Amino acid sequence: MSDAAASGPTGRACAQGLRRRLTAVLAADVVGYSRLMAEDERATLDALKTLRRERFMPAIRAAGGRVVKLMGDGALVALPSANAAVEAALAIQRAAAAAAPGAPRLRIGVHLGDVILEGADLYGDGVNVAARLEALAPPGGLCISGLVQACLTPVLAAEFSDSGERALKNIARPVPVFTWPSGAAPALGDDPDLPEAGGGGGAVALLAFEDLTGDPALRHLAAGLDEDLAPVLAGLDELRLVAAPAGLGAGVGAARLGRELGAGWLLAGAARASGGRARVTARLIDCAADRTVWARRFDGTLDDVFAFQDAIVEEIAAAVQVAVSDGEQAALWRREAGDPEAYRHFLAGRAAYKDYGRASNLAARERFARAVEIAPRFAAALVGLARTHVEDASFGWTETRAESLEAARALLERAFAVAPEHALAHAETAHRLIVAGELDAALEHAGRAVRAAPGFGDAFHVRASVLLAMGRFDEAVHDVRAALRRTPAAPDFYFVTLADAHLGAGRWREALGVARRVLRRRPRWLTMRGAAVVALAALGETAEARRAAAEIRALSPRFTAERWRRVQLNAARPDMPALAARLVEAGLPA
Repeated sequence: MSDAAASGPTGRACAQGLRRRLTAVLAADVVGYSRLMAEDERATLDALKTLRRERFMPAIRAAGGRVVKLMGDGALVALPSANAAVEAALAIQRAAAAAAPGAPRLRIGVHLGDVILEGADLYGDGVNVAARLEALAPPGGLCISGLVQACLTPVLAAEFSDSGERALKNIARPVPVFTWPSGAAPALGDDPDLPEAGGGGGAVALLAFEDLTGDPALRHLAAGLDEDLAPVLAGLDELRLVAAPAGLGAGVGAARLGRELGAGWLLAGAARASGGRARVTARLIDCAADRTVWARRFDGTLDDVFAFQDAIVEEIAAAVQVAVSDGEQAALWRREAGDPEAYRHFLAGRAAYKDYGRASNLAARERFARAVEIAPRFAAALVGLARTHVEDASFGWTETRAESLEAARALLERAFAVAPEHALAHAETAHRLIVAGELDAALEHAGRAVRAAPGFGDAFHVRASVLLAMGRFDEAVHDVRAALRRTPAAPDFYFVTLADAHLGAGRWREALGVARRVLRRRPRWLTMRGAAVVALAALGETAEARRAAAEIRALSPRFTAERWRRVQLNAARPDMPALAARLVEAGLPA
């Protein structure tokens, strides 16, 4: 529920004579609803209906409650007393825990507060606090306010543990929070709908190609495929190659083998020969789903085994990159390059700039420039080269910011000369315009990027970046999620944008969870450490925020709140001073 919907006409209540009442408010939401819908929409809807019919509604009716709203995966309920509300919430959660494995779980928040009644609807801070408490509740658990706790019978009160005071979005004073099950911590982190940043899903185990006929030339081909595929796959962006012990085969069972190797994907193949001709089969297996997502048969002769081998390696690498790493956009890049060496330089450039430092940005520039030198009409490489100049301007790595932005503009014009509606050229133009402060024009180019390539993650990500810079945080979150769905091994900077959008919207728990995901991979990333400190301070986790701020000072004594603010998209955003103030509260220099 949005703040606007929850607050409603509060400020006009007295003037219009609206009714006020002290009410126990219960807010409930399904854990991981977006993920469940993406996995099986029909089954999720059926399970949600069953939960409401068999567990939720009977408990509410028994407690004398009234459902105010059903909102997709959520519900808002008014109950006659704090005890009635908590008894209903516990009955719902205990019944849900006894349901079949895989059934939807709920988070529930309960607050006792002054609400405004308008028709059948409720408004006011009493509703807002209940919604904020629901977001803090652990999966399958509930959080209640101190006011509710004070009203409970001793038996009910003993079920809860004191989780301290929490700062809740748009609530003037910190709220004492109590959590069930007793001893469970309020949720501060992970969003179950998100993939792990750089997690096992981007890890591929290469199983040795099998020689099915024992022909000496065939053994040479199979061994050559193993030897050549390993470095090519290892060089793909956002992909980790896992060593597979000799003798393993996909027949063991993909799911089990993936778990044993720590891989999300298996690449397996076999070769056989007859009368001077050879046939090679290859398949890519998704371990989690235990299914083949790509398979191909290659027929050729052994007269020129190296040419046959090179063609196989090239096509397998392309399929793996699309399925495991960069999604559909990788197919465009490979076609544009037209030259394997140019493409290798391009991939190395993308990997280098994702180290997010001045030296790595220069290394990326050299690689992109080499790709363009080999293939002058390689538009995506021209875009990558432009990006390095935009990064210089964005992070202050240049003495002539205007010249860096102009260099980027000229390179992007070259890309547009090759392909007038090139999606990534529009996306990087939008990025350049954000840094230049021209947000309306940036949004126009970002929209053109999405329309030109609705399957490309980078297009959606740059539109999310523009929306973030404009303060349109919920729309930014929507577009980052669209980018994540389109990019199997999403780069860390997608998650950075998501964390910043949650910060802007005041969704501290979600922001902290995303920041922690990135920091598990990149513990020295100071801007993400700053985001985590902001979220911790806003959540009232004062000691933890101070400890995290001290770690930043140890890593970089010169890091300040102002420095953190300057590297954000649109440092002049109205909410920036308040966010930076959280860093100062935690102990960073202003």
